[in-house]
Amino acid sequence: MLAADGMVRAGQRVVAHPEASGWAERVVVPLDRLAVLPDAVDLCTAAALPLAGLTALRLVRVIGSLPGRSILLTGASGGVGHYFVELAAAGGAQVTAL
Repeated sequence: MLAADGMVRAGQRVVAHPEASGWAERVVVPLDRLAVLPDAVDLCTAAALPLAGLTALRLVRVIGSLPGRSILLTGASGGVGHYFVELAAAGGAQVTAL
């Protein structure tokens, strides 16, 4: 949700997904990786939103090719586990979740 002119206004709360330097105090982020943070979302919640999904995606990428693989996942009821099951199954793996 960007401003009408495609720019974010100075001082506006935003959330971003930088390629690197995520822990830096300041980082340049392309506008397509930036979203305005609604006032109703507190900063702690906003910081946690992308963590589970991105962690699961990185785990799936570490595994490599998924079609035809059998994967046993313990802890599948948590945030990372939930996303991991969805991503691995969509990638063609047979997932057993505990």
